[in-house]
Amino acid sequence: MQAIETAHLNPTAKQDRRIRESVADAIQRGQVGPAQKKAWMTQAREGQKLANRSSLMWHVERLATSVKKIPGEPEVLEDLLSAGTPERIREICEDAHIVTTIETAPGVFREVQMPNWPLPYGSLLPVYLSEHADAFIAAKSDSRYPKSERTSSRLKQLWFLSRALAGASFNISTRTAINLVGSTRPEEVFEGSRAARPRRKRRKSKT
Repeated sequence: MQAIETAHLNPTAKQDRRIRESVADAIQRGQVGPAQKKAWMTQAREGQKLANRSSLMWHVERLATSVKKIPGEPEVLEDLLSAGTPERIREICEDAHIVTTIETAPGVFREVQMPNWPLPYGSLLPVYLSEHADAFIAAKSDSRYPKSERTSSRLKQLWFLSRALAGASFNISTRTAINLVGSTRPEEVFEGSRAARPRRKRRKSKT
């Protein structure tokens, strides 16, 4: 909003020329008297300022809400799963975001933080992962961690590590977290729940 307040909202040369031509045409048609010319010019310029302000606000809103397509880095997942030390995990997490410069209004630039990973806005995954890097590495050494290199084991590995990371955020050991949550994945829990079952049609009561 500060950018809107400090931006130059006065009519451009082209807009001012259009205003003068419009007022001159109104005088020629008899819609405006010569004595009213100055007042009409002032009023028209103020109206143009409001229009310029609205245009800038729309421009800023569009930039703030537009979807930015950030190229993903699929090798990040491989790097995390192959990391052998907490220091390496933290090093990878440092690259989760980059600082870039965007134009928030015509001629107004601002530095913003953009995700390098395919993360939803506001995700704290890199923060928690870096904070609990020791627990993440320890979970990979757990005897129950799926160690198969098959593609079908990837979801099992991620589900195991996500439970361990969730437990670490509550100061719960990996083994306890795994036992508390269980091995059933979220989508499997839903499939077996009452919410996933089709609703039965109620029989109409006989009157």
